Amino acid sequence: MNAKRIFIALKNHRHLQCHHDSYTLNLSYQQGIFKLNTYIFDGNDVFDEANYTEEYSFETKDFNEFKKIIDTKFPGFIASDISQ
Repeated sequence: MNAKRIFIALKNHRHLQCHHDSYTLNLSYQQGIFKLNTYIFDGNDVFDEANYTEEYSFETKDFNEFKKIIDTKFPGFIASDISQ
């Protein structure tokens, strides 16, 4: 994904759910805060909390910090092209 498209989508109050390797990434923007929640779903029952592993949450007001955390935890997820 492109950082510019992610920024615009989140600022327009779109919730993004993406997949990277085994991870599910939920990206959102609420009340001036960028939010990242990630997990691996490993099981058959969505209601069983034990099936959600390696959960991680992060919140910040700064999009550049938000992007940096995503780049660090999920290299290659955000495309690094000049047109951003």
